Amino acid sequence: MVLFWFFMFVDVNSHQAAIIGLMMKNEKASSSIHLFAICPYQNKALFLQTNAFYSRRYYIYKGVEKETLKEKTAKGLFWGALNNGTMQLLNIIIGVFLARLLSPSDYGLVGMLAVFTAVAGALQESGFTSALANMEHPTGKDYNAVFWFSTLMSWVSYLVLFFCAPLIAAFFHHEELIGLSRFIFVSLLFSAIGTAPTAYLFKNMMVRETTLLRVSSLVLSGVVGIVLAFRGYAYWSLAWQQVIYITLTSFGRFFLIPWRPSFHIDFTPIRHMFSFSYKILIRQWSIR
Repeated sequence: MVLFWFFMFVDVNSHQAAIIGLMMKNEKASSSIHLFAICPYQNKALFLQTNAFYSRRYYIYKGVEKETLKEKTAKGLFWGALNNGTMQLLNIIIGVFLARLLSPSDYGLVGMLAVFTAVAGALQESGFTSALANMEHPTGKDYNAVFWFSTLMSWVSYLVLFFCAPLIAAFFHHEELIGLSRFIFVSLLFSAIGTAPTAYLFKNMMVRETTLLRVSSLVLSGVVGIVLAFRGYAYWSLAWQQVIYITLTSFGRFFLIPWRPSFHIDFTPIRHMFSFSYKILIRQWSIR
């Protein structure tokens, strides 16, 4: 028997194994490799055994706790409070600058489109973010189904609103709403990318990452909006600020998590989650 152990430390914040041990064994021309990892997944240890035939078996059993639930909750509360406070303060500062550079009519034009964006956004998400967060152990198939459903609904919503733009402009008696609405509604396509990642971040209590992403996105989009308003772009500065913020947060959430969507599209999990998600959707529409 030949026994060899190798230990390697990996960044816990990346949600990979913190400690890895490798054992190699050779008995009667039959070799096997045993990999043991202490990882932050649900404060348990993960044991992976791979033999010469490359078959894999996974076992989960209680191991060393890397971070207690109390510590995670305390950190989540701290970063959540920091998120809310910082976002409110930044919105006030950015709003003051924009209010001095823009006219009430500029805000009015963008505000006319808010109801369409809100309804389409609720339809695109359809409560599946909350449904994923409510699941005890969501799988990659669940995230993948929500991702592609949200993407499909975002394209359907955008195409409908794109061709309805002249009707919206005629209803409000502002021809400039045609181009403005078609541009703002592009944010629906980008926001779909962040639907499933939002649930993943919430499920895994990644509050710090979410806070840093939202704050940095608001600062960048706010600076762009203020610069455009200063250069005389009027209501387009508000439109660009909105689209940039949604784009940055959506792509940021996507790249913050290790999960990636696949082209093996199966909407079966959507049917299973619908009994919960439709209640969230109705509630969102009633609020709006």
